[in-house]
Parts: sequence; C-alpha cells; structure tokens
Amino acid sequence: MIVGLARSGTTLVQRLASELSGVWVPPETQFWRHAPHLARTFRWPIERSNVDDLVDSIAGLPGLSEFPLERDALRARIAEPAWLWDIFESITQAAVPSGTSVVGEKTPAHYRWALRLLADVDDLRIVGVRRSPSATFASHQNVEWGVKDPVGFATQWRAANQVLHEAARLYPERVLRLEYDDVVEDPAAARAEIATLIGVEPSVKRDPVQQSGVLFDPSETWKERALEAIEPSKPHPVGKTDADAELIDALVGNNPPAAFRERLASSAAQERRLAAMTELPLPMSAESCDRWEQSDTARSTAWRIRASELSAAAGDRETEIDRLRGVNTRLQHQLRERENELVSAHVETARLRTTNQQEAARSRQRESEIRRLNGALAMKQQKIAALESRRALRFANALGRLRGRRRRD
Repeated sequence: MIVGLARSGTTLVQRLASELSGVWVPPETQFWRHAPHLARTFRWPIERSNVDDLVDSIAGLPGLSEFPLERDALRARIAEPAWLWDIFESITQAAVPSGTSVVGEKTPAHYRWALRLLADVDDLRIVGVRRSPSATFASHQNVEWGVKDPVGFATQWRAANQVLHEAARLYPERVLRLEYDDVVEDPAAARAEIATLIGVEPSVKRDPVQQSGVLFDPSETWKERALEAIEPSKPHPVGKTDADAELIDALVGNNPPAAFRERLASSAAQERRLAAMTELPLPMSAESCDRWEQSDTARSTAWRIRASELSAAAGDRETEIDRLRGVNTRLQHQLRERENELVSAHVETARLRTTNQQEAARSRQRESEIRRLNGALAMKQQKIAALESRRALRFANALGRLRGRRRRD
C-alpha cells in the first residue's frame, strides 16, 4: 500500500511501483474509510448468500463508485468466508491487468489505517511518502479540493508523518519511507527500494502511460503530471509564497505560534476522532476475528441484522396478508358476480318455465281444437257419405225403373 498526505507525491510513487515487472497499483479505492460502515451493515464473515448485496453496496460507496470495478468480476473473486481484508484484496485484484503477480493500492488517506493493517495483516508492505509541509500545502492550493486552511493542513501533515514514523519504528522490515525530493532526484533508486520491499526484481518492462490499465480516473487531471518525464534538475514547482512556507513550517513545528495553538488543539482533536475509527473492532481477517466476534459492535451488528431480518420477514408476512386480502376481495367480487349470474339464471329459468307452460297450454288448446275440427270433419264426411248413398240409391232406383220401361216397351 502506498500512503501519505495527499499531494505528497503518492501518485508518482504509484507510477514507479507500476513500472516494475509484474507489479500494478490500480486507482484509489478509498476502501478503509468505509470499513466501519461495512462492518456494521453486514453479517461477517461474508457468505455466498450476501455477496451480491455487499458488492452492490461497495459499488455505491463514495470513492469506490468511480473505481473501475466490474461487479461480476468482483463477485467471482470473493471466496467465502470472506473478511474485510479479503474484500479489499478482491477489489484491487479485480482491477489489475492480466499477468500481474504483485498487486498494490494507493489511497493517501489510508495512512490513518497503516498501524492497524500492519498489526492485522502479516504480508502487508507499506510505502509512506513524505514531502516538505510548505511544498505540500502550496500544492494543495493548486487543486479545488485541497486543504486551504493552514491550521487544518498542519494538523493532517503532522498526523500523517507521525503515523508513518511510528509504523517504520514498529515494522522496519515492512515499511518504506520515501522523501518526495529524493524520489524526484533519483526515481530509479526509489523504484529499486520499492522492489526490495515487496521482494521483486527492480527490472522495468513497461511505460505506465502506454499500458492498457490506468493509474487514476481520467477526471483526476491534477495527477497527469506524475506521468510526465521526471527531471531531477527541475523538481515540480509548487507555486508557494515565502509567507505561506514560514507559517506552515511554524505550525507543524514543536512550538507553534501562540495565536494558533487553540485552533491547532481543536483541529488535532478532530484528527484524533478520525484516527479513533481505525481502532474500532473490525472483522479484519480470519486470524483476527476473535476480537471482532467478542466486541459489542459485532453483537449489536448481529442483533441489528437479525432485527432487520425479522422486520423484513414481518413485512413479507404483511405483504402476503395484503396479497391474500386482495385475493379474497377479488374472490368475493367474483362470488357476487356468480351469485348475480345465478339469480339472473333463476329468473330466466322461471321465465322460460312460464313461457313453456303457456306454450303447453296453447298446444293443448290447439290439440283440442284439432280434435274438435277432426270430429266436425268426420261428421261432415259421414253426412256427405249418407248423402252420396241416398243419391246413389235414388239413381239406382231411377235407372231400374228406366230399364223396366224399356223392357216393357
């Protein structure tokens, strides 16, 4: 990890490290300032069941939202069970070119986490970059986000360099401190020192300007100077005034001006509060998980997550109840529609029954009329037959008489 106060030359050191064969330092992650939030949000260690939620949460964090992070690649790299350091390694490894054997990370503000990480992660190596306070302050004035307040800047500069000094004292084999002016004067020597610290050959096989990966986000235009040719005879100008330099040098000294001491004390208290975040129990790694699991934070996190799960389950039940209520309402509506249809069917059936009865009565009347007409027809037919019979009889009698006369004649 490359750390140090911002504008101290950390991007230049990142470039030199990335020029080493097989070494790559991706853009800043800002990961560790979010570590307490992640510790309180998720159940640790991370299991397959909550990897997706973790990755989505990380992708939306300030700093990491601009990081070249492929969510699918990160999900594939996270091996369960995973702790904070495993997640951090997975993030950086997912952002390096193929063929990289040593992965680094450069976020200046991670200097606050240097002592904690060195204590918890045995294979960690840290490169701390220091630049003169006046030159660093002057460089801050050249960027929009720089610290403009001399007191606030002096407090951060002192804190960063105290941490790096203590880290080098406690872990001399694992911490390398580089002076910015020395790096500019002899970048090859600085690169060789980095190679020795991380155990690789100091051979240079690539130019970071032409590589497929990137050292920083393209929007961070203030870092482009770190990719230019380094000219030892012309250190990077800082644009400071003598008054600025004298004030900053006085503020970071052991005997600051009396007029600034109260403000310095207040600023130092704020810096201590930020530093205290690094001392909280955290689910750092499998080796240091005991402290985390026995902490009040872990227990409160577990209870909060459990309460959230129960609340979610209760919400799911309420949602299911609401759904069933909706289903019941629809069924009742459908039942009323069916009842109305049934009533209509009954009414129609009654109407058809009445109509049928009426038709049956009319049919009976027609049948009775037909029988009456048939009877009348039969009587007429009988009368006609009787009439015809009488006519035939009279005709036969008349014919007989006629024949009798003819015989007599």
